[in-house]
Amino acid sequence: MKKIIFLILFPLFLYGQIKSSLEIFVSPNGNDNNNGSEKKPFKTIERAKDYVKSLKSQNGDIIVYLKGGEYYLNKTVVFKSEDSGKDGFSVIYKAYKDEKPVISGGVEVKGWEKYKDGIYRAKFNGEVFRQLYVNGKKAIRARDPEKGTYYRLKFWDYKYSDVIVDINQVAKIKNLNKVEMIPHLHWAEQVLHLASIDKVREYAYIKFTEPANEIVFRRDCPIKAENEAYHFENALEFLDNEGEWFFDENEKYIYYKPFVNEDIFKSKVIVPQLETLIKIEGTIDNPVKNLVFYGITFAHSNWNLPSKTSVCFAQAGLYTHKLIGSNEQYFKKPESAIQVDFAQNIKFERNIFKHLGSTGLDFFKGVSNSSITGNIFYQISGNGIYLGTFSGPDEHQSVMYNPKDEREGCSNDTISNNVVTDVCHDYINACGITVGYARGIVIKHNEVYNLPYTGISVGWGWEDKPNFMRNNSIQWNHIYDVLKVLCDGGGIYTLSRQPESDISFNFIHDISKSIWAVGAPNNGIFFDQGSSGFTVYKNVFKDILGGNTRHNMTGKLNYIENEYYDEEVMKKSGLEEKYKDIKKFFEK
Repeated sequence: MKKIIFLILFPLFLYGQIKSSLEIFVSPNGNDNNNGSEKKPFKTIERAKDYVKSLKSQNGDIIVYLKGGEYYLNKTVVFKSEDSGKDGFSVIYKAYKDEKPVISGGVEVKGWEKYKDGIYRAKFNGEVFRQLYVNGKKAIRARDPEKGTYYRLKFWDYKYSDVIVDINQVAKIKNLNKVEMIPHLHWAEQVLHLASIDKVREYAYIKFTEPANEIVFRRDCPIKAENEAYHFENALEFLDNEGEWFFDENEKYIYYKPFVNEDIFKSKVIVPQLETLIKIEGTIDNPVKNLVFYGITFAHSNWNLPSKTSVCFAQAGLYTHKLIGSNEQYFKKPESAIQVDFAQNIKFERNIFKHLGSTGLDFFKGVSNSSITGNIFYQISGNGIYLGTFSGPDEHQSVMYNPKDEREGCSNDTISNNVVTDVCHDYINACGITVGYARGIVIKHNEVYNLPYTGISVGWGWEDKPNFMRNNSIQWNHIYDVLKVLCDGGGIYTLSRQPESDISFNFIHDISKSIWAVGAPNNGIFFDQGSSGFTVYKNVFKDILGGNTRHNMTGKLNYIENEYYDEEVMKKSGLEEKYKDIKKFFEK
């Protein structure tokens, strides 16, 4: 009898052990025909995802271990509702031990040959791209004048829809094919393709391709003024410095001028190709649930719309795709490396987002009870983080968002203990962290610094009217060295009515105004049009050239002990002790 009992219990015991904590392994050296064990790992994340989906139930969390190395994607990995964690448990995609898996949307470029003047070139037949990475560093897209400097335009001629510049500033331009002019308009920039250059005596009269030329000259905002900074990009004749590159779309050659100590034949050169690496895509009635991404590097996403057509940016990285009248603008978001729609209990923790062609991570719509915690956002071309819905593509900016079905909006999400730095590389009016129409959002203990424009932007709509936003909290953030290029922003920037919200215990310092910026001052906290409903208290400001706080057509705000000196706030702002180790990333 004892033997019979033993034989019955043994398989039950074994089954329970397997089901309570299932481990699946993926390796760049694996094979998708393997069984996913540690000794026989899968090769792709897609295969691991499909294996998890095939499981009918869970008795514990499932861990998908990603071993170190590059996972080059040729299509977006899409997680649907059927890929959710089941029965209240999570599916965790996690770096194996201390290894460093990289999910990349790029391809490696080889076959370099000498061209001339210290320049090398390589054939490339892939998609158009706007960034190039050499030995882990972002190279400079060929430009005039050199990086860190700009020309000054004369003025905008509204009668003939020309922008007028000194004739010597267009001397290097041999033909107009794909050359871009990028002017700074107070708080925004534009990426404008040249349609014509007319030279009359000492001036050059520049027109842009349509519909951008009409949008630029017809809309009131962003403001256009004399003496604004600008530069040109994307011509072989601009490639005259080490570390610069150019891609000839017609001949399909990449040109690059290496540094003196850089051997191009031994270098690792990556071109981004895939616009979205991962998409978590549920529905309003069947959201994706219980996914975790931990310890993974996401890199080399693309966004090539500005290479196809002129893009008129408006604010916070959004661009104008249609204009009615002079300022009834219709906005769109750029693509993001990671996009999340209609999801619950999604967690991104201790990941690295770097070398991305637009936004790093976007909780777009219908995302609730989810978190972005302890991540690094670094060398990203646009926003580090987007969260929430903005004016829809079919609604102009003055229409306040307040959906009948509240599940459409983002709610009760947390952005905490992240480092956001050196982002908004190419689209400089983007922000470190940007939140639109959302409620119950907690933004706390982040370190945000070294940005061309605003650090943290919360709100949309420009009016003190009822909308979806309320109960948002911005606390204990360390924000400094922002607004380094543009103006009319803040370490923290707000818009519109947000009742029962608070801004407190933030340490904001070292904000000045660039010599290149033309327009309004920069501030510690800027409460812009319609801002109301905030309780503001115990924020610490230091070395803010334009003033600690500023108000522009705001509603009711409640100030309590603001603008004071408190060493405790200064000490405790930014990363909590548990996450301070993530800054080791910058010690290399």
